[in-house]
Amino acid sequence: MFPSRFRRQVVYVLLAALIFPVLGPISARAVAAEHSVSLDADSNSGKALIVTGLIIGAIVLVARGISQKHKAEHYQRGLEFMAQGDFDRAVEEFEEAGKYKDAPVRLEKAKKAACVYHYELVKEALAQKNYLTAYRHLKKILALNPDYEDVPDLYAQVKAWLKPFLTVRVAVLDFDNRSGYYNLGRQASSFLINEIVNQDLEFVEVVERVELEKILREQRLWGSGYFDPESIQEVGKLLGVNYLVLGEILNADVDTQTTYTVVTDEGKVRVRYRMEREATVSAAFRVVDAETGTVVVSDSITEEARDVDYSYWRWGFGSLDSESELTQEALERIIDRFGTKLQRYLEKEVSESLEGGFEAVV
Repeated sequence: MFPSRFRRQVVYVLLAALIFPVLGPISARAVAAEHSVSLDADSNSGKALIVTGLIIGAIVLVARGISQKHKAEHYQRGLEFMAQGDFDRAVEEFEEAGKYKDAPVRLEKAKKAACVYHYELVKEALAQKNYLTAYRHLKKILALNPDYEDVPDLYAQVKAWLKPFLTVRVAVLDFDNRSGYYNLGRQASSFLINEIVNQDLEFVEVVERVELEKILREQRLWGSGYFDPESIQEVGKLLGVNYLVLGEILNADVDTQTTYTVVTDEGKVRVRYRMEREATVSAAFRVVDAETGTVVVSDSITEEARDVDYSYWRWGFGSLDSESELTQEALERIIDRFGTKLQRYLEKEVSESLEGGFEAVV
């Protein structure tokens, strides 16, 4: 059941657990035989160590056995899927098998076979001008081997063809700032735009701020902070977007507290000051379907950011973060969470476009 090398390792561990605890008590008996109580204690200690060694060895043996069993099962399933021509699932199983037997070699063979299989389907799909199917198979090949044949070039061409049909356009408006802290609303929208862009989501575009400001100023909506369903639909048409992202900075507060303690420093009694500054920011956002004016995603989040500094001088807190730095840090944490939620929604929308109802178009 287990490789011979593994069995030898287990035997060595068990022997070590048996021999070393016994040697100590034997030496103690030879040197001080008259101390029977001490010898009894050593004997009990040796027995305890032996039992502990046996338990540890058994645990290692069982754990390795279970691991090997699972890897063997994945390996066998990988062989079966290869025989059936289901190369994608064979790849998955051989990856799970790890280094069991010749699993790494089998994995490479499965990947090559999968690339050949998908590449043939790509050629068939392109011959039929079924670009969506070609796109799906090209994605699978790239995941297996990014440099396979001319797949990178084909992928770029197919993606460019699909882009007009699948692209989701998003406009992020400046958040309405109710906090009293200067420019937090604009900072929030800038952070969120960067968050979306940095995710590099396929088939997702963000409207440039310059274009957005121009349209909103023309419609006398720039800086209004309010958009009813009708104005949202109108702006959506003018910008050619699918979704508008609106938000509000509900509150921003910074609390600074100074306390002190009396300490002894190098034999001198001194007063040590501690200053803690904490920023709390609350914000809400909503994603609105520009066609219907309905809210499809919404959330409100509160985040905090704090810094602590110590000084022997009442006003000597030079390294303490400023209020603006802490409010920005809290705001960035909020936008990070907003961005994750928005990203998941946009990925779902694109995925649904890929999976449903698009074959007939292409």
